[in-house]
Amino acid sequence: MVSSIYFGGVGGSEKDLLSLVESMNDSVFYIFSENINSEGFTPKSYNYYLKPLFITNKKFDAYYYFAGGGHAMYHGDSYDFKVKIINTNARNISSIENKFDYIIHQCTDFPRFFNNHDKHIFTFPDVRATFPKDRTPIELPEKYFITVFNPFSSKQKGYDIFLKAAELTKYPIVWCFNNKTIVQHDTLPDHPNIIKMPNLAQEELFYAYEHAKAFISFSTYESFGWALAEAFFCNIPIISAKTGFLDYIYNQKGIHIYTNEKELSTLLATNDIQSPEYSYDIFLKNSYKTVIEKLIELRI
Repeated sequence: MVSSIYFGGVGGSEKDLLSLVESMNDSVFYIFSENINSEGFTPKSYNYYLKPLFITNKKFDAYYYFAGGGHAMYHGDSYDFKVKIINTNARNISSIENKFDYIIHQCTDFPRFFNNHDKHIFTFPDVRATFPKDRTPIELPEKYFITVFNPFSSKQKGYDIFLKAAELTKYPIVWCFNNKTIVQHDTLPDHPNIIKMPNLAQEELFYAYEHAKAFISFSTYESFGWALAEAFFCNIPIISAKTGFLDYIYNQKGIHIYTNEKELSTLLATNDIQSPEYSYDIFLKNSYKTVIEKLIELRI
């Protein structure tokens, strides 16, 4: 059973839930969500019941609670579960953490989100489970950088850094975003080095990923970093601050870390962008499916 504020839509929390359901397609999920969107990141595996009615006397292997987007309705006391798991999604869960057996996270700064650190389990979503099967070619520059983030009215995504970078970049920056989110977004800039590509289909977006010279993240903080992870699994170079899951793999060849705007400007102007030699072992060994199934076995 799953509790989540969001089901469907175009945010990271929605994609996180999608990855869980699709990567464990040999399981059946009962999903309770307060904001349901039939568009965006919805599982295509159809191994789930959405807002199911009349569940009686049923024993479940696991209760999985997403804290992304806020605190969803808690169903952990209504049914019989072998194990109860909460995913912090980089939110403070101290008020509800005692209801759960384990706390899942992807970030190195997890201690600030809850108190009982003995419960923490390090695990990753199955990123490839969310990839589209096909690619749709779109018109793109011969050489370009790509960045992917929704234009939230927040400095977290580095919107101000992005605008400065557009003045310095060697190649144009293709900016892919979705402006159909329910959150307020900034005024979109007009700049000759910024090519705006809003609301691409996933088949188009991944075509753009795979043909880019490098992916650039301007984020000042990511708890995981879905766009970073997509670039990583598309096997293209990454230019980013050391944030999100990069904290665990930043020394791999092909990942270029900057610590200030001067270092970023140097990377944007260089011809020396290393080709990737990525290892995906940390994702495979610590996937949602692998970790959750082990936790269930411990409770049998």
